[in-house]
Amino acid sequence: MGKVKFSAFIVDIRNKVGGSVFSRNSAGAYVRNKVTPINPQSVAQQAVRNQFAFLSQNWRALTPGQRQSFNDAVGSFLRTDIFGDAVSPTGLQLYQRLNRNLQAAGQAVVTTPPTPGTVFTFDTFTVIAATGLGTMEATFTLAIPAGTSIVVRATPPQSAGKNFFKSEYRQITVLDNADISPFDLATAYTAAFGVLPPVGMKVSIAVHSVVNASGLNSAELSAQDIAV
Repeated sequence: MGKVKFSAFIVDIRNKVGGSVFSRNSAGAYVRNKVTPINPQSVAQQAVRNQFAFLSQNWRALTPGQRQSFNDAVGSFLRTDIFGDAVSPTGLQLYQRLNRNLQAAGQAVVTTPPTPGTVFTFDTFTVIAATGLGTMEATFTLAIPAGTSIVVRATPPQSAGKNFFKSEYRQITVLDNADISPFDLATAYTAAFGVLPPVGMKVSIAVHSVVNASGLNSAELSAQDIAV
């Protein structure tokens, strides 16, 4: 659904309106025709749909008091929308957001909202794809603390000149405090994509942390490398 911001006239417009898509890049605002992508019904897509269905069923199974606790907590979990304005989720959206994080981290879902707090994040994160050596080493500081999971997502091999990867990422593994830097992602990467990136191709790795007890998550960090 398209979003429009008005003043005396239109200040900004984003997302879909009819058959058009409105957005903005470094050159300014633009509009393009809406294209409906082919739905390949992949295993990964179906898993995500099943997780959303599971959470929707669980939300309905909560007691009225539990659902109200999420409704009451939404003011503490404001986010900025596409225009940079603060928006509040619904109780259901908050429940789904926290528990989708926990599902990705392989943790149990929560039935009461947490208190917002500080979430661990790496100071630095880099990746070196050495296909010739059969390795893909992620190097990071600080050490992963107990009670925290690191969700690792990766792209399949990309053109060396490509720098935007939003839709290509796929989760490949989860790290915890037993995993130390440098960590070789080669096994997890090949399990997801079949092979390491061919020499000269780019790969992007993105990571974010999840608090195992609550579902609170950090901002995502990413690093790219061209395979050698």
